[in-house]
Amino acid sequence: MTGSSEAISSSSRALRLRASLADERSGRVVFVSHCLLNENTRYLGGAWRPGAVDEVVGPYLRGGIGIYQMPCPEQLAWGGVLKRYLLVLHGRRWLGPIVRPALPVLTAYTSLRYRRLARRIAREIADYQRSGFDVVGVVGVDASPTCGVTTTLDLGASFDAMTGCPLHRFDRAYMNDTVVERSTRPGRGLFIAALDRALARRGRSAPLLAHDLRSEMPASSLVPGPTPAGIVGTGRTRRPPRGTVTAACSVLGPRLGERTAVQAVDAACVSFGGLAAKIPPQLNAGGRHLLSQSAFTIALHQALIAGGTDADAATELVADVVFEANRAAHAGLHRIARLRYSDPWDRLRWQSRLLRRFYYAPPAWQLHEVELLGGHGLDITRCAVADYYRQLGLSDLCERTICAQDVRVADQYGTPVGITFTRTGTIAGGADRCDFRYHPTPPHPAR
Repeated sequence: MTGSSEAISSSSRALRLRASLADERSGRVVFVSHCLLNENTRYLGGAWRPGAVDEVVGPYLRGGIGIYQMPCPEQLAWGGVLKRYLLVLHGRRWLGPIVRPALPVLTAYTSLRYRRLARRIAREIADYQRSGFDVVGVVGVDASPTCGVTTTLDLGASFDAMTGCPLHRFDRAYMNDTVVERSTRPGRGLFIAALDRALARRGRSAPLLAHDLRSEMPASSLVPGPTPAGIVGTGRTRRPPRGTVTAACSVLGPRLGERTAVQAVDAACVSFGGLAAKIPPQLNAGGRHLLSQSAFTIALHQALIAGGTDADAATELVADVVFEANRAAHAGLHRIARLRYSDPWDRLRWQSRLLRRFYYAPPAWQLHEVELLGGHGLDITRCAVADYYRQLGLSDLCERTICAQDVRVADQYGTPVGITFTRTGTIAGGADRCDFRYHPTPPHPAR
């Protein structure tokens, strides 16, 4: 008997036994975030119930729906029930400048731990669904950096608030009003985002629901309890880059307001699929990421204008989103280059080689180094991003949002070390090439 026929036989046997041994089980289950059944695992100062949140779990209990309590990701990754790794930061202002530069590394470590847990939970959900059970939902906790569904925390802002307050003033009101409330922004928490991807890889999905932890606070205008918030794990479909979506939320939220930002980002995610379908095949992951990011930023630009934002203002906002989305990658690459080379010109040439290998690979891109006396030059004679925008009749948008990033990055990392960037034209602007010229910054004339 083959493996597939054995599996069919086993499945058929299980169905027959379920029928002959029918009992009172409902065949329905909901997956809930750990703290909704046990607020003892909440951050210190954030537990507003002695134990479970009845507004969330009560209806499921009374409705005969089984409750699967997902492990607390923060408990696993941040030092146990009290999150001892985070407690080290509370009220220690001197630690801020030391630890802040390592925040991307700490976030990457956290994401790695969360991905492992997300794969485990995705297996559990898939097991229930394969066994004929109805997974009625996955309930997350809004305003959480981990389990947030529609809102999460800006990790940088919450970190600064945590370390910036003297310990003698660090009380419950400060924790909730400043560290949590003022750092909340649209977006998904790290674990919910990882679970979304883990389910999608399995071709599985489940309804996603959100309970806002701020609704538990006294005098809150928010209504406690789970509210529908879409689908988690929508299948093996192309999706916008998570980092770009997160950047859009963080850039648009403070400028347009949380409600308008969420509406624009949601609309962009919906229309992304049609634009992504027009992306030509790319040979490497870097190229696929750049084109996917382009599709999402076009969708975001259209969503902003449809929502009433002026076209020029929408273009400026999208340019800031692209810069924010790539800022961490640029900063990480720059830090690695500084560790490898002390000379800024060696760092520039190394970063150029790395980007050519992992992002701007032929045939979608054609790059040529140009020898310059005392400097560094590069010509791009074919650009897949410019081709994509031109195909959609949006070359001007490409030049103002994508090509403009080269100047911003050069100003941020080149100017402080005496390197000046110049350019005469771009492919998106109608030139036959995008020229990159890096020269030593001329000394200021003596007065």
